[in-house]
Amino acid sequence: LHRVDRRQRQMCIRDRAYSAGAGDVQVQDGEFLNLTFENPPSSGRNAFLQIRSFQQDAAESLVFHIVSNPATIVGTLLTPLNLLDGGPASDMEMRYEVSVTALTGDTIGAGGFIPANGIPYDIAGDDFLRVTHPGQGFGFYVGGIGNNPAQASNISVVFGFYEEDE
Repeated sequence: LHRVDRRQRQMCIRDRAYSAGAGDVQVQDGEFLNLTFENPPSSGRNAFLQIRSFQQDAAESLVFHIVSNPATIVGTLLTPLNLLDGGPASDMEMRYEVSVTALTGDTIGAGGFIPANGIPYDIAGDDFLRVTHPGQGFGFYVGGIGNNPAQASNISVVFGFYEEDE
């Protein structure tokens, strides 16, 4: 019985594995790239963010910060791609915007440095799994050293996540 349940769970996860990204967003001096990941109360399922990948082409490293309970942003809505052809659509809502103010909410802290000159910074694996329950959300904002992306011109971010089956 345990083996059957585990196999069914793996099938459900495989059917609900997604990727979404904001590729090469131009950020000028004094601006911030704000990103949110929201699990609507109506989804009825947990979401598990497993991969975060950041990349930027500035000559200096940038810092990204993590925020829980982020303020709502009205930026560009990202459409998650189901990694299984013909799989169900995702209920999760991811948005990004470029703004002169950083994303607000309950600051968790600095998430890490995004290396300079296009070297990707990947956070992946079960050690970095972030569970988002229905009605919860979190976000990131990217700023340079001292929260000023002085030389950043293009920043890209990719999320990889999966959802529980109903």
